Amino acid sequence: MLWFGIILGVIKGSTISVIIPAFNEEKTVGGVVEPLLKSRKIDEIICVNDGSSDRTAKVLKKFGKKIILIDLNKNFGKGYALAKGIEKTNGEVVVFIDSDLIGVKPEHIGQLVNPLTNGDYKIVLGSTGGTRKFGIYAAMLTGERAYWRKDLIPLLPKFRNSRLGVETYLNHVFKKAKRKMVDLDVIHLEKYEKLSSFDASMSYIQEGVEIIRERAKIIGAWNPKVSRQLKKIALSTSWREFKGGVAEIADIRLRRRFESFIQKYSGKIKAFLEE
Repeated sequence: MLWFGIILGVIKGSTISVIIPAFNEEKTVGGVVEPLLKSRKIDEIICVNDGSSDRTAKVLKKFGKKIILIDLNKNFGKGYALAKGIEKTNGEVVVFIDSDLIGVKPEHIGQLVNPLTNGDYKIVLGSTGGTRKFGIYAAMLTGERAYWRKDLIPLLPKFRNSRLGVETYLNHVFKKAKRKMVDLDVIHLEKYEKLSSFDASMSYIQEGVEIIRERAKIIGAWNPKVSRQLKKIALSTSWREFKGGVAEIADIRLRRRFESFIQKYSGKIKAFLEE
């Protein structure tokens, strides 16, 4: 029973809630949840189905009362899904785990949580195989994270509207906090490994747009012109149009950030848009 787990958690140390947001991850989400159910550190697992159009909800419902399932009726974005999960948590420590990982193990929770509970860190980031190879910027956008719940609750009003810019927002809020990055022996699938070329390319472009939108708000550069530029990029139908749209971003800080994010995928996006 959940209440018993929480009481036991108080006896053994800080209670831990894991939140797993999922959008169209029917092939991998079960493989993420199953090993985490074996972890003795976790007091509750909250899965948020973010309006998936595939069988993600059905996969999650098979776990029954072993998890807490939040089933959203449409796609609100990752920031909103995480916010809904946080609202349901009882744990003192909140861990975020993406639903498209391969090789998740119970001990990964300890890697993320121990620096918080045994030290004075405010945030722990988990570097994965899908982010490590692209350098520190990509690693800083990892979805595998641990925080104290009390530090997240005040952020929820802004948190919920950040969509795929949620990691960018959190990195900014905690930029002066003591953080630790740990290596997790898991693979974070690239979109091209699980989606068609069309869907993967458009998804990466949209993710870049949402990250830059959040960054613009953070640095005070958000305005109607930037909004129009990002919408134009999101609707690109050719490589020339896409590159031209990025080049039109007047704020050099935003333009360079967009180019840094998209650089590792630019070859595949170009090949797709030029087909």
